[in-house]
Amino acid sequence: MTAKDPNQRFQSVDAVIEALVVSLQQYLKKNRNAPVPLLPSLPQQSLLCFCCGTSNPTQRVFCRSCGYDLVDKLASADHYLGSDGHPLLARLSLQTGQFAGRSYLFHQVETTIGRTSGNDLIISGRTVSRRHARLWFKGGRWYLEDMQSANGTSVNNVPLQPNQAVPLNDGDVINFGDEIFIFNVISRDTFHESLPITKLDTSLIESEATTVINREKE
Repeated sequence: MTAKDPNQRFQSVDAVIEALVVSLQQYLKKNRNAPVPLLPSLPQQSLLCFCCGTSNPTQRVFCRSCGYDLVDKLASADHYLGSDGHPLLARLSLQTGQFAGRSYLFHQVETTIGRTSGNDLIISGRTVSRRHARLWFKGGRWYLEDMQSANGTSVNNVPLQPNQAVPLNDGDVINFGDEIFIFNVISRDTFHESLPITKLDTSLIESEATTVINREKE
C-alpha cells in the first residue's frame, strides 16, 4: 500500500483483503500441516449519509435508512456561502408520529415533497398529497411553495396560497397537511452535529405516524 511505484500500490481496503486471502491460500497450499496464521482485524469502513446521517456499509449506493444517493452529487450545487464560509443548508426536523425527532438535510437545489415515490422527501401521512409542496434556494434565501395540495401547507399557522412562493426563516414551523416540521438554516460545517431541535406544544399535534424517506430507492 506504501510502494513507491503508484502502480504497485493497493487502491482500496478491498484490494488489501483480496491480496491477504490469496497469500493465505498459497501459504496453506505449500504448508498443509502448518498452523493457520491469524490475520489482523481491519477496521469497519462506513459511509455517512448526508441527508439523514445514517452510517452505511461502503458497498451501498443508496442510504439504507432514507434512500439518498451516498455519492452526494448534489453537493456541487451549494454555491452560496454563509458568513462562516460554508454553504447554507436546509434542515427539516419531523415533529409528529413514531419518527418524531428525525432530521433531514437538503442542498441548494429544488426538493419536492409529497406522499408518493418520485418526490425527494416522501411523507406517508394520509393528509399529505401525492405532490404536496416544493422547497428551493435562491438568492441567499430558502423558499417554500404549496403545489395545490388537498389539505394545504402552512408556515407558522399561516396557510400558503397555492403556487405562491414564501421565504422561510430559521425556526419556522411548517405543516404539510397534519404533518409538522421545524425548518432550520444551518452551515455545512455543522451538519449532523447534535443541534437542539425546537420543541412544540404537543397539544397542537394531532397526526398519524409518519414515515419519511429521502431521494431515490434502490
